[in-house]
Amino acid sequence: MDNRTYNGDIIMAGNTDSTSRTTIVARILSILATFGCLIITVSIWASVASRQAMWPLPALYLIETVALCIIVAIATVYSAPLKAVFSWVAAGAILGFAVLAAFSIGIYYTPVVLLLAIVGIVHLHQTRRHIAQLLIWSAAGAIAQIVLMLGVISLLATN
Repeated sequence: MDNRTYNGDIIMAGNTDSTSRTTIVARILSILATFGCLIITVSIWASVASRQAMWPLPALYLIETVALCIIVAIATVYSAPLKAVFSWVAAGAILGFAVLAAFSIGIYYTPVVLLLAIVGIVHLHQTRRHIAQLLIWSAAGAIAQIVLMLGVISLLATN
């Protein structure tokens, strides 16, 4: 079987139509995740800002979630070689945030996590990478997010 490398992705020869369709699907879903995250974040910001101070928390987390989605969308649209890793790390990090903040605003980010996971699955299909490797990246993103959140909260609590 003839394999070619194109822009960091492995494409099966003769299967470029389905690859281009999956690329379009991944691009659309990553953009939807970004806009969905932005809408959720702006809505939460508008409702919470009237009742409490936003800076530094929860503003930093809200900005971070949007930034992660933007990075995934850019990597997906421009076919970055590590787009699969970006999508799985972002899904893991936002999942970590959603779990820790589940009783307040975290639950609203569940659709974003699902969209990013679907983008990651599409990238997995395109690049033929092993799912265990990408799940490790996702777990690393979640753990990093949890450590970051708990660290910032403990630093702010001591001041």
